[in-house]
Parts: sequence; C-alpha cells; structure tokens
Amino acid sequence: MSRMAASLAHLGRTAEAQEMAQRILKLNPTFRISTSRKGQYPDKHIAHLQDGMRLAELPD
Repeated sequence: MSRMAASLAHLGRTAEAQEMAQRILKLNPTFRISTSRKGQYPDKHIAHLQDGMRLAELPD
C-alpha cells in the first residue's frame, strides 16, 4: 500500500495518495517511512520511493 501511495503522489494524484496514506495509518498506526521494508528495494530506488511516501504525507 505504501508503494501505491508513493506512486499516486508521483503522478500528481495527491488527494488519492493522501487517502491511501490514511488507510495505511489506520491499519498500522506505527508505520514510518524510515522503517518500512528496508533492504527490500535496490538502494537507487529507495530515495524515490521514500520521496513519494513523503508527498503522500506518510510519517518519517
């Protein structure tokens, strides 16, 4: 779901990205970008993915 929020944010679909972020936080109130699935993605993609999550207003 966090990848979906990031993707929507990068596409400029901010309202949908923020709605997805709220769903994530409702299911997992302790979700943080900094601890989400480290090592699951290649390092060169992490920053881009995390930037999208921030645009969706997920907490660091």
